[in-house]
Amino acid sequence: MDDQAGHVLDRSRCRVCGACAAECNAQALTILGRTVTVDEVIAEAIRDRAFYATSGGGLTLSGGEPTMQIEFAEALLVAAKAHGLHCCVETCGMASLDRFKQILPYTDLLLYDLKETDNARHKEFAGAPNTSIIENLRSLHDLGENILLSLPIIPGYNDREDHFAMIAELARSLPNLAGVEMLPYHRLGEGKRQRLGMAEPASEPEPPDKQTVRQWADAFARLGVRLAPPHGQPSDPTHPRG
Repeated sequence: MDDQAGHVLDRSRCRVCGACAAECNAQALTILGRTVTVDEVIAEAIRDRAFYATSGGGLTLSGGEPTMQIEFAEALLVAAKAHGLHCCVETCGMASLDRFKQILPYTDLLLYDLKETDNARHKEFAGAPNTSIIENLRSLHDLGENILLSLPIIPGYNDREDHFAMIAELARSLPNLAGVEMLPYHRLGEGKRQRLGMAEPASEPEPPDKQTVRQWADAFARLGVRLAPPHGQPSDPTHPRG
């Protein structure tokens, strides 16, 4: 410790044991996750069973990517269905089709993110091509799955007319989609990034104002895409989903 700098966290020596957070009385250090069992998650979920009955809600597996922990995801969904819960899985689509088939019998709704229709741009910004993502989307649709297509829209990255047009073309080819929702960019995860010690990006887009979001919605409407209200949110396309 340097008297001038105060306490300094050396993340290169971190073993992710949590001991430092336990000793930090000021809670400047906190653990952002914990290991849980299926029974613990279900016990938490069913506390709100009465709310689900009136709202139409249930259990949503998000992430991260649920298919990266496929055995736990399957066990959790099996337990949730045993309790009569509606089960939703949010996914980026970047997994083998076999993994999806493992959880489909217990999944009522897939929230399927599609970040970019241009393959080269997707590889540049997301680190991988979108080929398997779109192939999985088509395969899951053809299997008769209930899919809500979720579109994160980020100013300066994918708020382009050609991207919107490709979305419209894709949606027309998937007539049995449960719907298409738009997710305007927001910075709700910025605090977590800071707590994790992740580097600040060289540049970061500004969240769009409501007028811009409305213009995006109008552009989709002109292309024949009727946007659903964000899942679990008011019927307002300018309302961001976390």
